[in-house]
Amino acid sequence: MENKYSNFTDEELLVEKKKMNKNNIFIAFVIGICIGISVYSLVLKGVGVYSFLPLFLAFLFYKGNKKNTALLEELQNRNLN
Repeated sequence: MENKYSNFTDEELLVEKKKMNKNNIFIAFVIGICIGISVYSLVLKGVGVYSFLPLFLAFLFYKGNKKNTALLEELQNRNLN
């Protein structure tokens, strides 16, 4: 089964990997901020909407970031780790 990365050259795959790494760092930063807001809200006001909404958003960011598996598989197939 071919994915969209199977037609890319090695250089293009490495560029996509760099973009993916930058995106992963940004997503980790946003998830950290969401968790921090949630903890702050729990300490300040107790359990409420503002304590669970950031956790839900962090979960959505985490699930959306899992879509890079096709790129990682293609890099692994070509031994470009």
